[in-house]
Amino acid sequence: NLPYGIDIHPKDGGVWYAKLWGNCIGHIDPETLEITEYDTPVKGPRRPRFDADGILWIPAFDESALLRFDPENGEFKTYPLPTLSPGEYETPYALNVHPTTGDVWMTSNMSDRILRFIPKEERFVSYPSPTRVTWLRDLVFTEDGKVCSSSSNLPAYAIEDGVPSFICLDPGN
Repeated sequence: NLPYGIDIHPKDGGVWYAKLWGNCIGHIDPETLEITEYDTPVKGPRRPRFDADGILWIPAFDESALLRFDPENGEFKTYPLPTLSPGEYETPYALNVHPTTGDVWMTSNMSDRILRFIPKEERFVSYPSPTRVTWLRDLVFTEDGKVCSSSSNLPAYAIEDGVPSFICLDPGN
């Protein structure tokens, strides 16, 4: 079923994972080691991350969506990703939640963008990549507010400039 991503609940220490081809997420109770799985409403969950309030955010790689999962009540909410034109779809590869703002950041590799989802407003902001055919891997945050990722196409010459790189975006909060 290809486990693809893991995170620890910030409040109770529970272990949560995504099964990319199993189309589910799962929880391992830290005390009993009991496993509970939840079918996701869309296919392709991967690389989930918790926010500070214990909400699990999940990119849906196969269906161009962002999932919000509340472990307290077991409910999902699906947010379709913005596309550049009708009929397109995105492949959100990686996701991270900013520890201070709570904004959800995702790679949007089909259109060479980074997406920011602002949960309080339920809206997306899009940032174009400086190069084309850029496959961003994971997202990290710097102390001065930048969002960074490596571009690591295989082979590297598939990137527009032919050189793998590290990209940092200053969103100018």
